[in-house]
Amino acid sequence: MPEMILDVQDLRTYFDTDEGLVKAVDGVSFRLARGTILGLVGESGSGKSATALSIMRLIPNPPGRIEGGCIDFQGENLLAKTEAEMRQVRGARISMIFQDPMTSLDPVFTIGQQLTEALTYHQRLRKKEAWARSVDMLRLVGIPSPEARMRNYPHEFSGGMQQRVMIAMALLCRPDLLLADEPTTALDVTVEVQILDLLQDIRQRLGTSIILITHDLRVVVNVCDEVAVMYAGNIVEIGPVQEVFTNPQHPYTLGLMASIPRPGIKGRLQPIPGRPPNLVDLPTGCRFLPRCPEAIAACQEAFPALVEVSEGHRVRCIRRGPHG
Repeated sequence: MPEMILDVQDLRTYFDTDEGLVKAVDGVSFRLARGTILGLVGESGSGKSATALSIMRLIPNPPGRIEGGCIDFQGENLLAKTEAEMRQVRGARISMIFQDPMTSLDPVFTIGQQLTEALTYHQRLRKKEAWARSVDMLRLVGIPSPEARMRNYPHEFSGGMQQRVMIAMALLCRPDLLLADEPTTALDVTVEVQILDLLQDIRQRLGTSIILITHDLRVVVNVCDEVAVMYAGNIVEIGPVQEVFTNPQHPYTLGLMASIPRPGIKGRLQPIPGRPPNLVDLPTGCRFLPRCPEAIAACQEAFPALVEVSEGHRVRCIRRGPHG
């Protein structure tokens, strides 16, 4: 059996708003094996980023809070740790790459200053050692002339190179888990491919487990080993990528796949009708019910459980599984 590095169970993260209580993450459970890439997919507001920020314990409080659940990371419950203990985990054992590198890189410090700071803080390296390792990491992520670029400021890098710097920063301490939140959103297609290839290479070289948050199913097919489809704060389908994409079970997954442009397919794309539910006022029963083309009366009665339809492949739909 593969070693499980992360086990998230019944994670619930809520936000207090003027409109009411937003259940951004509401009962999310999944496991991640060492060296595996898991894709988290779904529409905006489905809970993908909130799940990642919950794992990092970076939910702003107020207005947000982790209401309950368990985040078991290498045998330790991260929700039981103090903030001081979490500071030792972040950047050292778990790292995160955010969507926009310019909001994460400090414009008034050189790249070298920002990279070496992580090593002097977490691993107590001397400046010379920290500098040498930072140069090596910039070289690993494909930045040319890394020694010279260490003296540059963030604005002197292109968008793709800034993202590579962010990946280098996230990997400096050789974390066991990397969370990548839409790391290629603002990049052109060529650079996107390079960044995704880089993440796969890092997984192979360092054995890092990765959670890749994206709205692009094509990225998941090409990069990930497993996929979890999120909708309205829940995982509605999860399993090995090839199994889920060749045998999708949940109507929402089917809808997402039908909306992807494919070579050789003519005509209009098929959008999913309607909108995701208001997270302040969630419907009873299945949350996809108002948009589901397969809905039946029983879908209104109870919130469906996540049931196994084949080995490792689970779906949250009463019309699937052993009783569907």
